[in-house]
Amino acid sequence: MNVRLHGKVDVGGNILEVYSGANSNGFHSGPGPDILARAADIRKPTKPLPQDITDDNKPLGPFPNDWKVMAKSVDFLDNYDPTDGPFFLYSSIIIPHPPFFTNQTWLDKVNATFMEQDELGVPVWDPRDSMHPYDTYMSQSKNVWTDFNRSTIQKVRGTYFAMNAMADYMHGQVLDALERNGFGNNTIIMMVADHGEMAMSARQVWKNSHREPSLRVPMMIAGPDIPRGLIIRNATSLLDVFPTLLEWAGADPPEWLQGYSLMDVLREAGVAGEEWNAMHPRPNHQHQQHHSSSTGSIHLGGSIDSLLQQPGRNPGSGTQGGHPLTARHNGPRPPYVLSQYSSNMGNDGAFCLYWPPYKLIDFGHTFPWFNESSYSAQLFNVVEDPWEHHDLAAQQPAQVKVMQAAMATLIDTQAEDATRKATDRSLFETFIAAPAGSDEALRERMSKSYKGFDDADWD
Repeated sequence: MNVRLHGKVDVGGNILEVYSGANSNGFHSGPGPDILARAADIRKPTKPLPQDITDDNKPLGPFPNDWKVMAKSVDFLDNYDPTDGPFFLYSSIIIPHPPFFTNQTWLDKVNATFMEQDELGVPVWDPRDSMHPYDTYMSQSKNVWTDFNRSTIQKVRGTYFAMNAMADYMHGQVLDALERNGFGNNTIIMMVADHGEMAMSARQVWKNSHREPSLRVPMMIAGPDIPRGLIIRNATSLLDVFPTLLEWAGADPPEWLQGYSLMDVLREAGVAGEEWNAMHPRPNHQHQQHHSSSTGSIHLGGSIDSLLQQPGRNPGSGTQGGHPLTARHNGPRPPYVLSQYSSNMGNDGAFCLYWPPYKLIDFGHTFPWFNESSYSAQLFNVVEDPWEHHDLAAQQPAQVKVMQAAMATLIDTQAEDATRKATDRSLFETFIAAPAGSDEALRERMSKSYKGFDDADWD
């Protein structure tokens, strides 16, 4: 297999401990107080105003190297000799991603009527006093807590949409190269993204949130015998991508992988009938039940409503230790997926379980200011309420308990939160406090990360 990687490849966390010869610390732009001191709950902006990072006179976008990445990918395909055997091409660009830079060429691709519609073009914001404290912190940290006029919101949001059009064009160049070089009929293509973009929804920009605009990403698969226009709606994670590609290539995913191959989903959808299934046989895995509560097993194929209707079931009981995320691909695919976030612009650990049509967002309670009363779980029906204006947790406590029990089979949220916060403190002392050398220098460093940092914040 000829492997070619072009573009962004994140090194991931824990790199300093895993690789002794690492020449990067695992942070995008260096470890900063805004990341490592987040649990101090300093409610001051750490980012510029959204309009200050929006520019519609940037023909190459915010990351000119994206064009070079695509050019290298096209060059690889134009010069590849099919007799060299199969290839794996990873072609990754950064856009669409803040800062919001584009030009008129791509703005012209954005539907003007679309931009005038509420929610789509101009998000409807909930009153500040009705927002969850986790969400208010994100809004304040991202510098979207102030008021903005309609035209400013439309400019930021429209520029982001235009960047999507630019990204679409770039990827199209690679697809055109596949076709003209004769690889179109024998190549599997998967298009995904690592995160979404709030783009002024819910008083936020950037990613970092478990709200729909940030959490959801595109996943498109094309290739031989896969029909055009097929839409499969199920709970899917980016952890599923690697085991899917391995199985598609004829390899068994190793036991330590955390995701599930999507091949079963494609088989169940009957993408090409018996012939396709014969070409992609189901691997001989031993399927084991491994999602359970202390009062009996959770029927993974059932709906949340069916679980609530089981006589005598206590939806609040669960294995608090949680099961490690290992060898999950060998067991039955559950109807839910897990996401977690513990980094900058999020003051507390946040954990999300998506079990259609519901989404549960729960929080860590390691520190007393993140207590269960203030940082209570949120529950949204994202089918009926896609913009997440109606938190149903208070009205449907049984639903919350069932989803918390399911989450507990995947992760011990409180242990994980405590570990993350301890890690942040250790890294803060190593990268921020120790190099500062004095309180005066440390306070100056904090003031550079938090706009308006004051005596109350220091105390």
